[in-house]
Amino acid sequence: MAIKIIDFLNKDNKFQINGISVPFSPFLRKPERLQWFLEGDNKRNLDFGQVTFEKPGQALWKGHILEKPKEIKCFVLYPKSWEKEVRQYGPALKQEFARFKIDFKRKDISYNPKDQFEIKRVCQELQKLKKGEFVLAFVPKSKHEDYDRKVDPYKTIKNELVKLELPSQMINYNTIKQSGQSFISQNLILGINAKLGYSSWRLKEMPGNADAFIGLDIGRKNNRAVGASAFVIDGRGELIGWSNTELSAHQETFDSDALRNLLLDLALLYQQKYNSPLKHLVIHRDGDVTKPEREVFKELLPLLQKEGLEKLDVVEVIKSGTCRAVAINNGGYTNPEKGYGWEHCPKEAIILTTGKAETKVSKNSSPRPLRIRLIMGDTDILTLAGQVYWLSEMQVASTQTIRLPITTYYADRAAEYSLEGLLPPGVRQDQRLWFL
Repeated sequence: MAIKIIDFLNKDNKFQINGISVPFSPFLRKPERLQWFLEGDNKRNLDFGQVTFEKPGQALWKGHILEKPKEIKCFVLYPKSWEKEVRQYGPALKQEFARFKIDFKRKDISYNPKDQFEIKRVCQELQKLKKGEFVLAFVPKSKHEDYDRKVDPYKTIKNELVKLELPSQMINYNTIKQSGQSFISQNLILGINAKLGYSSWRLKEMPGNADAFIGLDIGRKNNRAVGASAFVIDGRGELIGWSNTELSAHQETFDSDALRNLLLDLALLYQQKYNSPLKHLVIHRDGDVTKPEREVFKELLPLLQKEGLEKLDVVEVIKSGTCRAVAINNGGYTNPEKGYGWEHCPKEAIILTTGKAETKVSKNSSPRPLRIRLIMGDTDILTLAGQVYWLSEMQVASTQTIRLPITTYYADRAAEYSLEGLLPPGVRQDQRLWFL
């Protein structure tokens, strides 16, 4: 259909600009600069400690995990009517933790999911807990008979635990019933591990020579910026720390000082951890960089240069507005493999962080690529694209592939949770991923 339309427009020079005829090519354009980031040995780029794998699930089946606690003291909250199922679920979960040499210790506490006062009381009794402990909460979903919309056990428990700065994981009734499926238990373990501040794997190699990446997202409410979340990731994709800050909740002007201080704090955190200057920093912005933000980045550059910074790249990571991707094969088309990137135009690239194996809608649904745009800096656009791809493989809280790099995925989630009041206030240089 497209070729027929092109033929129609080209016939008799129908398409003109200022009286000049503009013909269209009827042939598909193959990008001159096309790269597959998974070529050769690059596939096995996930490092689980002395051993590398292509996919997280392959390592987890063999009991490999990069960082983990020796034991987890977990308090299990559950509706009284679920006691039998929860007690049956416990041994299977403990056994799964044992495969990773983690001693899972639990204490069960029941609650009435339709009594908000009791839920609050039960949560507040956990106030005596020490740092490093965890809460596993079984909660009914909206269609379950134990669910009361006015109470909403999920939000009530989350809000109370946030006040106590206790990380938690919520589990619904269906998950209990699927306890025999190992991948569900594996994802649960990965989520708990990440919320306790541990990294389950890292990258063996990262394209380019960036020392660190900062992912930034700014939450907006009523058309005003009200908070920013930023994450600093090292050159192997491991989280160093993250912070959350208020911006302009009571101001019409953009709070550039708060944003600048947020980014400076995280850059300093890199220096403190590695005891060396941060020489090459890449900032990933979730979506478009606004004019006030651009001014902050310009002000940031000389401040960091005094501390040894030699190179700064600012990259927009754009989720929407890009067509879906297909692979052309002998006149037909199929869903492509993930891992491809190509130069779209000067300073822009398209990246397939997902492919035919990761499309979630249906087998006939083609993947949605990401687009990146270089705003500041001079690093090659395909090197930046390769970095974005590999950072999308670093969502260490799940075996499932995500579409976004963790720099902007984490920042987006944290900003969303902050707007909902589900994060501890003023999170600063934390490693625990509260929002997953």
